[in-house]
Amino acid sequence: MYFQRLLVFCLLCSNSLWAQNWQLEIRSKVELWTWKLSTQIEKNVTPLEKASIKLIKSGVVIKEIRSAADGTFSILIPANGIFELLVSFPKCNPKKIIISTQDVPNDVGENNFKPVYPMKGVIMAKPFPGIDYSLLKEDLVKVKYFEKGSVFDKDESNAELMFEKLAALRQQEDDLMNAFCKLNRDGDAALAIPDCPLAKSLYEKALKYIPNEWYPTQQLKKIGACGIAAPSKT
Repeated sequence: MYFQRLLVFCLLCSNSLWAQNWQLEIRSKVELWTWKLSTQIEKNVTPLEKASIKLIKSGVVIKEIRSAADGTFSILIPANGIFELLVSFPKCNPKKIIISTQDVPNDVGENNFKPVYPMKGVIMAKPFPGIDYSLLKEDLVKVKYFEKGSVFDKDESNAELMFEKLAALRQQEDDLMNAFCKLNRDGDAALAIPDCPLAKSLYEKALKYIPNEWYPTQQLKKIGACGIAAPSKT
């Protein structure tokens, strides 16, 4: 029994000697993109406060923080694991980043190792109707250790693939917004003639593209007075 306990004790000591206690610091900033859509597209970019940043391992949330007033955040990732960093905000599409802190050599991890990865800003935006956002459930960025330089960085092959996919997704959003704004411009032109039925149909079509938007809703309120001449003075 004594020797068994001694063996267990030695194994625990051995494991503790080889354990790596460093942590990877991820620094980034969360921004909110919003659009004001009328007859043209206006984009507004603001820092996003109180976005949720969850660190997940094997499906379990092990840490959660919130972005600061200027949108910035910093979170520490333990060594020797594969983690999911999930950034989310109400009514916005969440973003997922995979972070691997594995494969760091012991001689590197024991030498006052304090790695930092300044990740590019995370964009939060509300989804548009009719667009498939399932792509955003994939790993948008993969961060891992690179022996050359002893640094953490994104996996370029994954980054290039995701860039192409995200560009195609953004093009769908641009096409939708441009079609919406054109309908509003055509509606305004019809309203100026005035061709009230045509203007009404164009604004209503715009609202089918993107429901509840303020501009066509506002213009439809003018249809009631459309084409009614002012009473003549006698």
